[in-house]
Amino acid sequence: LALIINVMLIASLGYILPIFYRIDALSAYLQVPYLMWLIFATILNQAICKLNPTVGGVNEARIQADLAASGDGYNDAMLQYDIKKLQAAAAKYAGL
Repeated sequence: LALIINVMLIASLGYILPIFYRIDALSAYLQVPYLMWLIFATILNQAICKLNPTVGGVNEARIQADLAASGDGYNDAMLQYDIKKLQAAAAKYAGL
């Protein structure tokens, strides 16, 4: 959702910048840092989405947060499972 909002913000700013420029060039130039920030935020958001994929609209971080909030807590067995999963992913990434 945030990625879509960022893209829409960039598109709307791209639409209004020429209008601002026709009215007052300085006002258009003062929007350029905001445009750069939006582009950076969009790239960062896209990278985060790629690194934290969702399954059915929920990622594992959300499931773990919900477990911790429910009062059951994050126990040692869950930690060991996550460590093994991370080690397997790291080994796969390293080509081992």
